[in-house]
Amino acid sequence: MMLSLRSAKKRATLCLLLSLSLLYLASPGWATSEGSEVIAEIEKRYRTVSSISGEFNQVMPLEGMGITREARGVFYIKKPGKSRWEYAEPVRQVFIVNGEFLYFKKEKDESFRETKISAHLIGIYNVLLGGEGNLPELFEFSRVEKDGEGYAKVELVPLEKLKRDVKRIVLTWNRKSKLVEELTIFSLTGTANTLSFSRVEVNRPISSLLFRIQ
Repeated sequence: MMLSLRSAKKRATLCLLLSLSLLYLASPGWATSEGSEVIAEIEKRYRTVSSISGEFNQVMPLEGMGITREARGVFYIKKPGKSRWEYAEPVRQVFIVNGEFLYFKKEKDESFRETKISAHLIGIYNVLLGGEGNLPELFEFSRVEKDGEGYAKVELVPLEKLKRDVKRIVLTWNRKSKLVEELTIFSLTGTANTLSFSRVEVNRPISSLLFRIQ
């Protein structure tokens, strides 16, 4: 009888632990009411964006080399599928995404040339800054963290084509300005590429000439 009672208690404990584990697995951070609230804010904002532009600072540590690359410049994003990234430092150069293609030109080059870099990798900024595509279809929201200063950090895990180049993404969302202030993209090897944004303007008219390949 005592053995049976102990066995029953043990089974009850295991069942409780299993139930809690399943509850935890079924309730990722983004699925909570607070997480859903932040995601809803981002999606609502993106639906109103037709273009976005501003300044950026980029920081990218090189794994195992003890070196950190830093750069700055300006960017322009326009729906559908167009973006331009002008680097001012350390080297003047321009990247243009036009649909499925990515083009590149250094300051002394006479014309753009198509690069071997995946356009999807650069086009991800069109998604996360310019509202291209449907976020729930492109990402899993693995975690949302809010603070008392009006900011939220959102961790995303790419789906479909994006997961071939990107392991995960962490974005910092300003809940007051309704803007992404920082993005960190982690490659499949773990390398982090962080861009922070300032002087951002939304729905400012942007000439299509900026995206021409001359």
